Amino acid sequence: MREKHTTIRVHMNPYDASDTLGHTLDKKFRNKESHVNPNGIFEVWKEQSVYDTYKDIFKECLDAYNQKVSRPCRRIQDEQGDVVSGYMESILTSKRCKKRKEVKVIQEDGQEVIIGDKEQIGKRLLFEYIISAGNCNKELDENGRVVYDSTGHEVHPNRLPVEVNKMAMHRFFKGFEDRYKHFKICYTAYHEDEEYENDRGITEKGIEHIHIGVVPWADNYKRGMEKQASISKALQQMGFVDGRDDNGIFHTAYWYACDDMQKHFEEILQDEYNSYLKEKGLEPRVLVVDHPAKGKGLRNLSPQEYRAQRDLEKRKRQLDDVYAYAEEAMQESEELSYELEMMKRYVVDTEQKREQMHRDIEQEEEHAREELQLKMEEMQRKHNEDMEELEEERKLVRESSDKISEVFVDGVTRLKQSVAQTESKVDAYVDRVDELYERASISYNISDEHLLAWMRSQTTRRDGQKMSYLEAYERDIKVVMRQKARADAEKVVAEMKSESKDILEDIEKREEEAKRRRAEMLSCFDFNKEDIDEEGDYER
Repeated sequence: MREKHTTIRVHMNPYDASDTLGHTLDKKFRNKESHVNPNGIFEVWKEQSVYDTYKDIFKECLDAYNQKVSRPCRRIQDEQGDVVSGYMESILTSKRCKKRKEVKVIQEDGQEVIIGDKEQIGKRLLFEYIISAGNCNKELDENGRVVYDSTGHEVHPNRLPVEVNKMAMHRFFKGFEDRYKHFKICYTAYHEDEEYENDRGITEKGIEHIHIGVVPWADNYKRGMEKQASISKALQQMGFVDGRDDNGIFHTAYWYACDDMQKHFEEILQDEYNSYLKEKGLEPRVLVVDHPAKGKGLRNLSPQEYRAQRDLEKRKRQLDDVYAYAEEAMQESEELSYELEMMKRYVVDTEQKREQMHRDIEQEEEHAREELQLKMEEMQRKHNEDMEELEEERKLVRESSDKISEVFVDGVTRLKQSVAQTESKVDAYVDRVDELYERASISYNISDEHLLAWMRSQTTRRDGQKMSYLEAYERDIKVVMRQKARADAEKVVAEMKSESKDILEDIEKREEEAKRRRAEMLSCFDFNKEDIDEEGDYER
């Protein structure tokens, strides 16, 4: 059964999701972003404010806690007396989980640099998971260049039908809270409106994906509120804890949760893909999910970092294409001299901004010419040696073939003679069987003495001869036994003759096959020096 390879990505937003709600949920905000198509598909499957989500989860517990504490200063509420807002403020101002972090981006040369002041990251109000299937990896030809279709669009072999992805993500969203009971969904948005421009200036669709914003909660607290917002405790109560996997590699609870989501989503995707193929009447295919980043410890990038890195990779691919074109042009024949000159001019014009790369390319060109000259000389020397060895091999093969044929023909002749002698012996065997049964005495066993005496006393005639019943009985038995023995002997002879015939036919086939192979073997070496063309090749 044919296979279809793709990828699945499930990861957590490294920042507080409440800071990116505009990008996730606001259509007007998204339309201002350069990579978003205002006419693209954008759907919000669930939307609840962060405040209302916290109210649904914690309002009852907050009221119970505030009634229990004796001192008003310890009550959880804001200046207006709102307990939910007060609890949200306490999370944002909490010193727990805060740490210093440098804001970095990757430059064109691959180096990471700090682009701003250090920021503090503490407890989050809202966590977000991003789920997608397929990727925009491009199909490459044998030279490592991007493959385009007739319309100028990139070929993406790992993409899946949009309807398959959408149905799978919707099923994942609908069953999310049942599977992850300590995650309360605040919002879920489906994005199919993000685009990018390929190297030919053609607009490409990005991978469709969903954002699921959740508030984690845990219960059974002994101090404070009975139910509290805590991602670590929520993961723990759902069975996700820090630890080593079956291979001894350490992972955090966050990693195990994402891994479980990915495996669950993969099962849903497999089912939806099979349903899609069946509905379309297409040939079944096995959906193989690759995990190219598994075990590499790659960090998530911010949208700004991702776009900067993507632009850098785009420029690198452009330069790689220029370099590849230059190398190919150098290896072309004199008929391509004009194209080579034009390509050199293009390389020079393109790489004026990077003088160092221009010098490197010139060094590579000189190195390539030297290597080409050395390879041509080596090929010519090896060709001359091969011709000499080939002449010797042809002579040896012919001599060996003649000896093998002589031995084989002699063996076949002797085998045929042996078969003929065997058939002659078989015919003699039949005659010998008749002779033996003619002279043989037939044993019989009559235990009744009275019957035996009676058979001796009574007489009869057979073929004009007078004989006792006992003699007639013995004579009749001998005739029957002789007939049976002859029939058995003739059956054996027939089988032996049939086997001899099959052996002879097989020998004749093997003889013909040996002659054919010998002719083919000799034909492989049946050429003259004048058959060698100018390039050093030869025709058989």
